[in-house]
Amino acid sequence: MKWTVFAITLIFSLTLSGQSISYKTITIEPNLGFENYEHFKRLVLVSKDSRAQYIKGFEYEWGFQYTLRVKVTKLSPELSDGTRFDFELDKIISKTKMPDSTTFKLFIDPTVYYRNSGVNDEENNSLKYINDSTFLYHEEIEIIVSEKLKLRFDKVINSENGKIGEFTFMGENRIRLIKI
Repeated sequence: MKWTVFAITLIFSLTLSGQSISYKTITIEPNLGFENYEHFKRLVLVSKDSRAQYIKGFEYEWGFQYTLRVKVTKLSPELSDGTRFDFELDKIISKTKMPDSTTFKLFIDPTVYYRNSGVNDEENNSLKYINDSTFLYHEEIEIIVSEKLKLRFDKVINSENGKIGEFTFMGENRIRLIKI
């Protein structure tokens, strides 16, 4: 009886607030994507069947394709950045390791913030130097750059504009640049 009253109260409360809740099965790609956000640039989840760019309670690993059941809350009113839905992990249905030979594209942008953001150059670098061939991108993923592509990659780092790169997986949280 208590749960029935709670459920009715919850449904009534959500209806009054204009929010609605549903559950959806979605696929998350094995690589993150690049997004120009309100005041900065970031890496976000990629899904062909959902707008989910972040899922509360979900711990993403590069190189794995996921099928997830998520709780979708339609926000009312929408947030100031245009967000209309909130996503929360209900359960992981499958987690499939993709072959290292899998290729994908990712935009490489040398900066985190937009021009004249007031942050110093070091804070604004999206690529952190680890060694001659390895860079940490957005504090998220290590990019391995071959000697053959190093000059072209350096041009991207030192430019104001980014470039799309083609990559393969190299194990946990590492990707290899194969083409710019």
